[in-house]
Amino acid sequence: MAINDVLLNFDKVIKDMARKAEKAVSEVGADLLKESNEICPISPIGTVRKDGTKSGDLRKSGKLKLEKKGNSIAAVVSYGDSRVTYAAAVHEINKNYNEPGTGWKYLERPLKKNAKRYLNYMRKKIGDKLWLHWQLQKY
Repeated sequence: MAINDVLLNFDKVIKDMARKAEKAVSEVGADLLKESNEICPISPIGTVRKDGTKSGDLRKSGKLKLEKKGNSIAAVVSYGDSRVTYAAAVHEINKNYNEPGTGWKYLERPLKKNAKRYLNYMRKKIGDKLWLHWQLQKY
C-alpha cells in the first residue's frame, strides 16, 4: 500500500469522524433543549395575559444553534429573544413558579443531570479511538 493510499484513508476517517461528531453534538443539543423545555416555566410571574391565559413565550423562545470554529463544534441551547427579555432572570432567580415541576435553572439542571450520558452517547457515535483523538486535539 502506497503512502498516498494511507493518507487518503486517513483523510476519509477524519472526515467521517467530523461528520459523526457534528451529528452527535446536534442530537445531544436537541435532547438538552427537549429536557429543558419540560421544566422551563410556561409563564413566569408577570407574563400571564390579561385574559388569564399563559403565553408560553419563554418555552417557545428555546433554540438550538450549532457553532463551528476551526475543528470544534458546539451545541448552544438558549432561551430568550426580543419578546422574552426575562429568560436569564427566570433561569437565575429562585422564585415560586406556578406550574408544578417547573422552576429556575431549567437549562442547567438537565445539563448536569445528563452530562455523563451525553458524553457516553457522543463517544459511542464517534467511536472510542476517534473520540480519544478528538479529545486530545482540544488540548
